[in-house]
Amino acid sequence: MSPLFSEIHELDRQLAELKAQRDEWLTQKRADALVLARHLVERFGLTAAQLQFPVETPAARPPSPPRPVTFRDPARGLSWNGEWPSRGRKPAWIQAAIDDGSIEQYRVGRPAGEAAPAPVRPKSKAEMARELGLIY
Repeated sequence: MSPLFSEIHELDRQLAELKAQRDEWLTQKRADALVLARHLVERFGLTAAQLQFPVETPAARPPSPPRPVTFRDPARGLSWNGEWPSRGRKPAWIQAAIDDGSIEQYRVGRPAGEAAPAPVRPKSKAEMARELGLIY
């Protein structure tokens, strides 16, 4: 190995050793500061408000975008996106279409003559366990 590379290697080793010492020193100083802070809070009966710690509030989530229209009745100019304020009852025209079985003709994005896909039955826990080889 050339003298230049051996010198760089030695400097890297020293640097790693110094970083390890620094990390150990910081860890000890933090532990000491925590012991002191707890002692002072306990001795003087201090509260978080007196220490003026910032109050953490959950970050406000941006409003979710409106859902696209799911059902539309062009003859009457009605539409529904599957939501209802406070998750209440469905609009009367949707409920009537569900009751008489014609709801799929109002679904947006499906060609008029196309039937709805057959509903898929969710797998039972036992079926999933068998698939994973947990049950024989």
